[in-house]
Amino acid sequence: MKTFCFLFLTGLTVFLAQPFADSLKGPSVTLVNQTGITFTVLLVAPGGSEDWGENLLLQEWHDGEQITLNLPLAPYWSFQGEGTFPSGDTVELDFICPAQKPSEIGLLFYRLGRGEVELLDSASPRL
Repeated sequence: MKTFCFLFLTGLTVFLAQPFADSLKGPSVTLVNQTGITFTVLLVAPGGSEDWGENLLLQEWHDGEQITLNLPLAPYWSFQGEGTFPSGDTVELDFICPAQKPSEIGLLFYRLGRGEVELLDSASPRL
């Protein structure tokens, strides 16, 4: 009987904690690659953390393709990307996006594709 009560209470705790855990998740952002760049690496770090984690791309992200990112809960995100232009030139991107404006991630990729973003010496885009 004690085992049953323990298992029941454990299950109830997990069930009741689920909505709280869901509220701690960051936003989900869908991006379309309109840059002309084929990305091979895309990393994200929450709040300027140096813990970049794993490459978010399971395969190359080609021009015109769409991906959905589940971002961690943070006041802002730091992104790093690596890829190649059709000419074969490589590019590395580093940029920061505030959590209040996750749509700016998509805007950056859109403006980069239109040539509206200047690449600095460090290849960091500047809007």
